[in-house]
Amino acid sequence: MPVPVFFNSKAPESPKIKLLREHDRLRPWNSLAEERVCVLCSQEFLGSDIRISAREGKPHFKCPTPRCEGTLRHFVKPGNPLLCDEVWWDWMRSMDETPQETKLHGMQGVDLTK
Repeated sequence: MPVPVFFNSKAPESPKIKLLREHDRLRPWNSLAEERVCVLCSQEFLGSDIRISAREGKPHFKCPTPRCEGTLRHFVKPGNPLLCDEVWWDWMRSMDETPQETKLHGMQGVDLTK
């Protein structure tokens, strides 16, 4: 007879999910299996794919896409309304950034309906 397996609610959390939860004040993280989209490169990825390094003694979160400069504040949940150029520019102004014309804005070609 198989032995039932129970979820251990006291299982330790990974250091990565703890860091994401502590430092991402805009979006909650329930697990590292959650999807995000980088608004700079339009790539979808999982929380487990995010690169974390130390910079001046603090964690620095980086998009997993090579050569992308996206950081934690650039990672949105799929379905985010930043598809609209007007919303994108408004968001960038609120972040005190001026997006470069060469960077993708509006996330054209990304299926955010998932």
